[in-house]
Amino acid sequence: MIWTLSRKASDDIDSIIRCTDAHFGAQLTEDYLGGLYNSFDLLADNPRMGRAWSSARRCYIYR
Repeated sequence: MIWTLSRKASDDIDSIIRCTDAHFGAQLTEDYLGGLYNSFDLLADNPRMGRAWSSARRCYIYR
């Protein structure tokens, strides 16, 4: 399944990339992001694994 990040989520991930790279190096940054994106894929393919979405909550990932 395809997923799309909101602008805010994308900006947050960019910040995470910069911080992780500065403190832990490129390899750990790549490993961390790979796991994060794998989690997005897993949740997109199995939406019942995640928490129920509520319009009252902020939404970072849109399908």
